Amino acid sequence: MRNAAQGKTVKIDTLANAGYTRPMALRLGFLLFFASLASSGYAQCANLPPAIAVRGRVIAPGESFDSYHEVLLLDEQRLIAWGYTNSTGEFSIPPEPPGKYYIVVRVDHFKEYRGRVDLDGCDVVVHHFAYLEPEEEPIPQVILDFTGEVNEVVDVSELKRQFPQRAVNEFEKARTERLRAQSEEAQKRLEKLLREFPDFYDARNALGSVYLESKKFREAEGQYNKARELRPSSAAPWVSLGSLYVQELRKSLEMEPKLRWARLALADIYVERKKLTEALTELDAYMVDFKKMTNIPEVKKVRDRVAADLAKTTP
Repeated sequence: MRNAAQGKTVKIDTLANAGYTRPMALRLGFLLFFASLASSGYAQCANLPPAIAVRGRVIAPGESFDSYHEVLLLDEQRLIAWGYTNSTGEFSIPPEPPGKYYIVVRVDHFKEYRGRVDLDGCDVVVHHFAYLEPEEEPIPQVILDFTGEVNEVVDVSELKRQFPQRAVNEFEKARTERLRAQSEEAQKRLEKLLREFPDFYDARNALGSVYLESKKFREAEGQYNKARELRPSSAAPWVSLGSLYVQELRKSLEMEPKLRWARLALADIYVERKKLTEALTELDAYMVDFKKMTNIPEVKKVRDRVAADLAKTTP
């Protein structure tokens, strides 16, 4: 048997002649052989690298990596270094001194990844793969659209008598953008329209709803209050304000018990506050009272999600 470190042969017979039984000599010979391999490896890595780089890939199912994502290297207390993914999810982090670190990756719609990486050994590069798990899909809010609600169908011909054709066209474009989830474009268009035509009631309502969906509550409140001043007899602005204030929502329901958007607004508030039983009650009432409405499939989808979440919390 050859000693890999010294280039010498360890003879079992020599060990046996030294007073070891043959089985003992065999065992000792193997121990010496493997010890020599270990010492040989150590000798080859006598000079450890002063710094080690990290290379790897972020794996996120369904993510196209059209935009670069940061990959962070942290120790127990602070950020040490960082890199960016390329179009295939591969990344590289500059060399850092040996030690224990953590790789952190944050990608929209995925849970934050945090994995330990040990920079040690003889190699100047350590490879690391980050597997990201999708976030649980949140319960979606039903889009609130109060324009044309409660005997207030938007009459385009009437709008044309009140405002220039170009103003009506801009309003229609904004409504289309909002339905396509282009909230930022719709907001800019409505803001510009109202600077020129501040008495445009339907545009006020629409802009309030855009603000509300963007969680800009104070801005939404301002638009709904201006709409209420423009048309005091309308219940629609009260419904909108009711999405911000529960007590005002109740007032709008008193004005018209069958006000369908009030049900959805109240359900959204209950979902936000984790009052799932109350939310389920409002959604069920909506589906019974307004079973012929075109948004019933959307409402049912939300209702099923609320019921599923409620079942998880019920003993």
